[in-house]
Amino acid sequence: MKSHENNTDNTGLPIAKKRTRSKKGIENARQGQLVTLQSRYMKLDIQTLYQSYLRTGSVHKAALEFNTSGETVRQHLLAGGKKLKRSKWTSEEVEFLKQEYSNPDGFDVDEIAKSLGKTHAAVACKADNLGICGARGKQIRTPRCVIRMCSAQKKVTLRPGVIEKRAKAVSDAIKKNGHPRGMLGKPQSQKAKDAVSKAHVGKKISRSQVNKGLATKFARYGSLAPKVTRGNWKAAWHEIEGIRFFARSKWESNYAYYLQWRKDIGEILKWEHEPETFWFKGIKRGVVSYLPDFRVTMKDGSIEYHEVKGWMDSKSKTKIKRMAKYHPLIKLDVIDSKRYNALNRQVKGMVNGWV
Repeated sequence: MKSHENNTDNTGLPIAKKRTRSKKGIENARQGQLVTLQSRYMKLDIQTLYQSYLRTGSVHKAALEFNTSGETVRQHLLAGGKKLKRSKWTSEEVEFLKQEYSNPDGFDVDEIAKSLGKTHAAVACKADNLGICGARGKQIRTPRCVIRMCSAQKKVTLRPGVIEKRAKAVSDAIKKNGHPRGMLGKPQSQKAKDAVSKAHVGKKISRSQVNKGLATKFARYGSLAPKVTRGNWKAAWHEIEGIRFFARSKWESNYAYYLQWRKDIGEILKWEHEPETFWFKGIKRGVVSYLPDFRVTMKDGSIEYHEVKGWMDSKSKTKIKRMAKYHPLIKLDVIDSKRYNALNRQVKGMVNGWV
């Protein structure tokens, strides 16, 4: 019988054996990763890329010859097992970098990279590794440092037709090979939407993001407000006996024709559409004023204000309550859905223009 004395702890329980990987297993894993990378980055010819890289001395300059980015060239070369030249930073270069980043008047990363003979990305990464790229350093920029790209990247990106060509290449690749994550045409789950929403709660939006959103909305809809269908409200301009007004609903326009009918048969002297605004003195927040739909002058000269309100929301309720509080002498007649439907049954066939 085998002894387990060496495989137990002080409590007598067995100790789990530690898993180890052999050198051969580690090497196989690395080879597997290399094969995966090669399958992802074999779109361009590795040898041609490498020759261009050796000739130009920069992945970004080599990218100019293939209408791609320096990062794409770098990934291809690494996947193909090619070694890239990486010049080490000398102590003098590091000290120069620290002095430039500590300049209170600001600094230009492109100028620093040009002085050191390195790329924009190399300078930015080294500054980050040194811990000198703090909040102040990220905010202090000269006008030439607005676009954070090296000169070679700018030439590729700003060249006419490059962005469109890349977008078409990506679209064609997805159509041919499918979406890399298999999400083409699939809607986001509610769980994913909630996670995105939660991540953006309390997040400040920059002025540039707001302007970009407004520009997109204007380009899409032709105005800063999207074209929203108003259902059955049928808001439109109308003209009755020389009175031109904008009715926000079919009910409002029908009631205007009804008032004109009452005027024609001598029940009222005149009617006006939204002629007067009532302000609530002392109210500084929320509903501060009220504009009734119609002002009606009766035969005896008295004034009434009529409001057509098919649906009473909280804001409308507040307006009517404050109207009664701050202007108690004003007579306000609210035509709700019950009264409107009664009118519809009684006078629809007699009022010209009622629809």
